[in-house]
Amino acid sequence: MSTALPATPDNAAATSATATANAPPPPTGNSATTASTNPTTPDLLSVCSDVIAHVRQYSLVLPPLEGQAPGPGCLLLICPGGFIKPENYLELGRQVQRQVAGSGGLPGGLWVGVMALDWVALMGAMTKALPPGGPPNSFADLNEKAMEVGVPAALLDAAVSKVEEEAGFKAKRLGGRAGGRATNLVTLMHSAAGPFFSRAVFKGSGGGVLLSSAFSQDYNRHVYAHLEDWGRPVLIVGGDLDGQMQWFHQVPYMSQLAYMASRFGPEYAAVNKPLILLKGANHAQSSALGGGVPGATALSGPLAPALVNAVRGDVEADASAEETLAACSGALSAFLTTHFGAEAAARKAAAGKLLEQVTATADLMAPYARAAGYGDVSAPFNAAGTSTSSSWVPVAPYALQLPAAAGLPLGPMAAAAGSRESAALPSGVALAAEQAAVAAQQVLAAPLGAEAAAWLHVVASVHAQLEGLVYSQPTVSELPDGRLLVHVHVYSHFPLLEREPNGIAGLLPVGPNYWMKLKSTNMLALHLGTPPPEGGSGLFPEPGARAINEAVLRQALEAVPRHVLERYKRRGLQLHIGDDIDWLSEHKARTGGQQPAAAGTGPAPPQAGPPAPSGMPAPSGNPVLDFVQMSRLEFAVQVAGQDGQDGSTRVVLRSPCVQVPVPPGLTPGSGKSVKELEADAVRFAGSSYVKVLSPAAAMEWVWLACLRAPGTNKW
Repeated sequence: MSTALPATPDNAAATSATATANAPPPPTGNSATTASTNPTTPDLLSVCSDVIAHVRQYSLVLPPLEGQAPGPGCLLLICPGGFIKPENYLELGRQVQRQVAGSGGLPGGLWVGVMALDWVALMGAMTKALPPGGPPNSFADLNEKAMEVGVPAALLDAAVSKVEEEAGFKAKRLGGRAGGRATNLVTLMHSAAGPFFSRAVFKGSGGGVLLSSAFSQDYNRHVYAHLEDWGRPVLIVGGDLDGQMQWFHQVPYMSQLAYMASRFGPEYAAVNKPLILLKGANHAQSSALGGGVPGATALSGPLAPALVNAVRGDVEADASAEETLAACSGALSAFLTTHFGAEAAARKAAAGKLLEQVTATADLMAPYARAAGYGDVSAPFNAAGTSTSSSWVPVAPYALQLPAAAGLPLGPMAAAAGSRESAALPSGVALAAEQAAVAAQQVLAAPLGAEAAAWLHVVASVHAQLEGLVYSQPTVSELPDGRLLVHVHVYSHFPLLEREPNGIAGLLPVGPNYWMKLKSTNMLALHLGTPPPEGGSGLFPEPGARAINEAVLRQALEAVPRHVLERYKRRGLQLHIGDDIDWLSEHKARTGGQQPAAAGTGPAPPQAGPPAPSGMPAPSGNPVLDFVQMSRLEFAVQVAGQDGQDGSTRVVLRSPCVQVPVPPGLTPGSGKSVKELEADAVRFAGSSYVKVLSPAAAMEWVWLACLRAPGTNKW
């Protein structure tokens, strides 16, 4: 018996078929033919049959509103996030239907289906498929296997079949064959549904929507899809205060979108691959677009703080639930109208709305994108930047004079041949690290004065592997024109890539910290022959990592949008830069006075060498100093009343630093030449090893991380 509601001017309820004694069989189609025939391989498709049957029987349906022009219609199928009730998405569906109808409607109308996916049952079934006595598989491994055998595709087929059987929708299959792509199907994937369903949607739907989600379950390992691989329209929607998914993960997609806009034109990019941030929205609101997660009682006002999943990194929203619902439904209705709308004028108007929203999002993301190395993503969407040039250059990470960089085509994400996704970092990200290292060295040269610093030509090498940094040292050499070439080194360390197996990605920064090898102020003075300030110790003050961090934080505060800065001052944990951690002193305190030395023998200053296993001595008998042994950046929470504070809670950042001194008796004021040193001594003397905050990570703190409870962030 069908329980689908008849079409009405404004449906107020969803359909739900009554339970039957016998669940329907799994749907047929291209997914059902992919089950493994290897008897030693668990048949995930079979063990998930009850979950598939549940979807086919209990998924919710909103039939089209009355008065639509004749035609095939379109189905918006919503795949719920983890452990979210299907009912939570009904109000979103209703609002989208009303807004689409108000824009002239779609030929045949808009159906909305919400998959009744029992995530607990699905995970339980997948776990049962593990071979007896076999090693325990992570859920990510099970997800991968489920995708391979077609479980997500079967679930989608089941949900579409429910709408076809109960409400009269007819999927337009490509080529008219069963199992072909449904060209009038747009599948929305919320939160956990994105990584699980995106491959099946890529193959089987006419369009896709990511709502507070990602294409890959490895998104937090910098694995990205290539938007131009999606031959169908795809919409990405998220909240700029989503502390679980963190919009910084979406910047590579905005970079791809900007690259598309520079070639195809801004409107084409905005219509076919729009990326939209909902201002002030958090992750909890995307799970409560129909009135709240279980326990929510009203849609009015901001969501109660109790509904914010702070354990996973989410923060309290700035926007009200109504505002977020209206913004999300508006983006969805514009996306559907521009691709399926009945009237040309309505399609054009919807395209204009998408372009406006994408441009606003690009403007919002632009400061962070520049700092992270993805270029000026807003330029192609604004009147002054709509040229057909495919190149734009990331600006300097912070306000210091840098050598001019040649044009750099950022373009699409690099990917290995035959790979659907890419874990490669764009060249612009490496350039941002390079510029940050140059700027950091200039900070250390600043005490020498502008006239002396003008004789320095600073270049940086970026190392993709830690070993490359470990075996490199900063050097100073003379150029033919008499200037000094200062060659420094940097490694981008991403804490997110080293989180614990069960660690929560939302609590870690998306951007890197920079591990650098620089030359100290006094070593540069020796090479330049610059006399030290009169009086004192005969040495220049060493700015150290603290001065670098201060410059980075200052630039972050200047770069973020005004409303973000005001929110940081009003609601955020203020980040203060503390004194550097003298790692050598700490090490000697831990080891009873033993000082790290270089591998080998002799009195050479400490250098970076090959990492030694814990407790294992280097050939010289002393521990080898390397960047793995050095402590990480320290984010210490200081509560009210400590250290003479004004009563507020704050976070103090301290950077580990190893300052290799200049040789005794060879100071800037000694009158001796650095040429008197042996080559190896010159190489290691006066080196400064630091771990500092990147401009991108600093901006993440000011924008989002500062809103979490003290001690929550795992930075």
